[in-house]
Amino acid sequence: MSKFSKKGKRATPAISTASLPDIVFMLLFFFMVTTVVKESDPKVIFEIPETEYTKLIKDRQSISFIYVGKSKNPSVDGEGIVFEINGTPVNSVSKLTAEISKKYNSLSPSEKAKFYFALKIDSDVEMFNVKKVKEALQNSDALRIIYSTVPVD
Repeated sequence: MSKFSKKGKRATPAISTASLPDIVFMLLFFFMVTTVVKESDPKVIFEIPETEYTKLIKDRQSISFIYVGKSKNPSVDGEGIVFEINGTPVNSVSKLTAEISKKYNSLSPSEKAKFYFALKIDSDVEMFNVKKVKEALQNSDALRIIYSTVPVD
């Protein structure tokens, strides 16, 4: 007779799920870090002009964009040049000044020191329309301006 005998078939051990929450949180953090929030789709048609000198702004949280160009929906916004700020298209300088003031005055003094208004202007827009936007910014005491451009290849 043999000393060793088979007593039966052994069951396979269960897979340990102790590390599963760690893996889930690592994936969650990975997607939170790598996800980029898209800017809102502008309601203004614009083609950004090219320039030789550009500087990349990394802190996009402290920037509010003002779009200047022709409306994508002229039946609603009217013909001619339309200004857009905070996703709201406006076709008069007084309304633009009110929107800029509302946005700028909602900030704390420490946020105002780091806050910029970025102008995204169509390359076909005439300079007196740009001057209107700059005057609206001056009337709201928002004096930090960035012009968005595309670098020349």
